Amino acid sequence: MITPLGIHILIEPLEESKAFQLPEQSKGQAESGLVLGVGSKVDIEVKVGDKVLFKKYSPEEFEVEGKMVYLVEEQDLMGVVV
Repeated sequence: MITPLGIHILIEPLEESKAFQLPEQSKGQAESGLVLGVGSKVDIEVKVGDKVLFKKYSPEEFEVEGKMVYLVEEQDLMGVVV
């Protein structure tokens, strides 16, 4: 697995049906995912296991052990789903 450094957050993308449905105006702008890891310099309140929204075109994509994961910078997170 990848351990995020600095201001990066490791996210596993979720299908919308697993998290919630985005409104039509948000489709194409945001994605949802599950936080797998948080870098040591992340200043916002996000932890492993949180469901988050992040900017669709911001992440770096990687395939790890047959699973797609994203590395997202802290400023590209849009919110935590509660």
